Amino acid sequence: MLSRLVSKLNTPVNDLTDDNADAARRSAPILYVDDDRPTFLLLKTAFEAIGESSSFVHASDGEEAIQFLRRLGPYKDAAQPGAIVLDLRLPKKNGLEVLADIRSCESLRDFPIVLFTAFPRSDRKSTRLNSSHIT
Repeated sequence: MLSRLVSKLNTPVNDLTDDNADAARRSAPILYVDDDRPTFLLLKTAFEAIGESSSFVHASDGEEAIQFLRRLGPYKDAAQPGAIVLDLRLPKKNGLEVLADIRSCESLRDFPIVLFTAFPRSDRKSTRLNSSHIT
């Protein structure tokens, strides 16, 4: 399953025809948005274990993720990520709110996003996601 995730993260967005843009997307860091640092370290270790050398940037809540993506405040010079791994349960702004914000912004809406949560299925409320939100 992890290899499928890596493969998905390395897939060009919108069938980019510019090889330089494709290479830039693949070499860009992955933005990991989660308030649980051990889960972040686990994912990073898993990527390293399969030989994936992606670099990661960590945001610990939804508001920080939006600031990073929109290059606001301390993130004004931050590189745009090549993909986003987004937890659904976050402080300040939850993952669905962050997703809606990303999809409402023309310059961000085509980023590949992986949604996840570490909570057991029985603890989650059923949420219907519009398939256009999921890449």
